[in-house]
Amino acid sequence: MFGIKTLTVGSQVWLTRTPSTVALRHQPKEFSKMTTVIEVCSGISAVSQGCEACGATVVCYNEMNSKFVAWMKNQGKIIIEGDVSSSQVIAQLAPYCGNILSGGIACQPWSLLGGQKEMEDDRRRSMPGMLRAIHFLQIPLAVMECTPAVLSGSNWPHRSSSTEFL
Repeated sequence: MFGIKTLTVGSQVWLTRTPSTVALRHQPKEFSKMTTVIEVCSGISAVSQGCEACGATVVCYNEMNSKFVAWMKNQGKIIIEGDVSSSQVIAQLAPYCGNILSGGIACQPWSLLGGQKEMEDDRRRSMPGMLRAIHFLQIPLAVMECTPAVLSGSNWPHRSSSTEFL
């Protein structure tokens, strides 16, 4: 649930709705949807073109760049405009949810040309946002496209030398 607040009455804590409350409804995963993809941080939808070439069906896109959004709308694609780290965007993606989520997360925070500011870069939100969407939408398979440097970032919260990324 997104957009809820707590209310304490005596010694009991209650969850209460707000005008922005959204509850995600989870359906059992269907094997028939194993080739159904939603793409976040889609840009010009290059990753999804690869998915379609492999036989998958891309049912929905997400992008925050208004020029890319307009371009995809002109192609008749279903697109949700906004930042994938936003609870409202995740809630809008839920009805289209299949079993695969793909995304080209921002590489600038980790790339040489982007300044390698990692978690200090404002553009970093796309990675934790996509991971959050995967969690809340209960996605069994995710494809994340980024620069290889993201695997060796030095500023990951709670990262120790024994942590490995798969």
